[in-house]
Amino acid sequence: MTFGANPRRAILVGLLLLLTGCAGNTELSRYATAQSLQPTSVVGTEVVSFQGIEVRSGDLIASELDSASTLLMMLMAEDYAPYVHAGIIVIDDGKPWVYEAFARLRPTLGPPTGAMSGAIRRQPLDRYLRRPAVTTIVRPPDAAAEAIAEFARQSRKARLEFDPYFDLTSADAVYCTEFVAAALNAAGQSLPPPAARNRNRSLNTALSWLGVDAEAFWLAGDLLAPFEPVALLSPLLSEAQIHARFALKAELHRRFTADQRLGNLFRWTVTGPRVRRHLVELYDDVMAASVEQFSLVDLQRRANAALGEISESATRLAERQRHAPTPSPR
Repeated sequence: MTFGANPRRAILVGLLLLLTGCAGNTELSRYATAQSLQPTSVVGTEVVSFQGIEVRSGDLIASELDSASTLLMMLMAEDYAPYVHAGIIVIDDGKPWVYEAFARLRPTLGPPTGAMSGAIRRQPLDRYLRRPAVTTIVRPPDAAAEAIAEFARQSRKARLEFDPYFDLTSADAVYCTEFVAAALNAAGQSLPPPAARNRNRSLNTALSWLGVDAEAFWLAGDLLAPFEPVALLSPLLSEAQIHARFALKAELHRRFTADQRLGNLFRWTVTGPRVRRHLVELYDDVMAASVEQFSLVDLQRRANAALGEISESATRLAERQRHAPTPSPR
């Protein structure tokens, strides 16, 4: 069930996945947002055109599904940054592929982390983009491109395992953003510091049950922020809605203070967390209001009306705006 999971939205998502799966091809021309930002940096490595978007080996890709699990992961760190999943684009045999740290979940009665297994995999960019997610592609410097791509290839060849515990102290297994951070490090790129663990007591009770002891996490938005944007994509959301969705999640992150409980945001079912109805209604309200144009002031007003007012410094407001996805050129 998605974050804004009213029946019509759920049906739309299901139909989109069914149609793209049957067709066997992702048609960006049908996306609500399919921006090609035409970066200038394309020197020194193979470049291919994917439906009008120029991609090359070493480009980074990040995405974020509209789900309760995504919202929960967003709260794990003290800082907020958009996107929770990241991978690396590599051109193999003239075709664009996405290399990513990926795991599958086996049925279990205990913590799901103990039932997850996986490794670095690759899949065609076309298939990756069938997910009903907001996706961004960015371009590191030319000099780093081939080293990033080669790190991805070698990690897959070595069957580098997936790490469900987010442990940054071991290189024997990686989670998705840790995989990208390791590739950037191998290519000689400076990295931002990982974000510290959120000290919210309710959240840490849940993390302890999951066996997650990590003190810091790599955030996809922080890793990708320094690099030149290549594309912004979403099958369902307009550009304004993309900005609104990330801003709303940043607002929820800001409001998740020390005295908050996860139960205020989620209800728990046998299949995982579900976002509570009042947040679903707020999400749908913000999305409906932002079809054509997004306003941070309007979003704050709607959040205050639904959740109650909360003070915020100008610094925090500016920080949330800094992490918004890059808009298209005007």
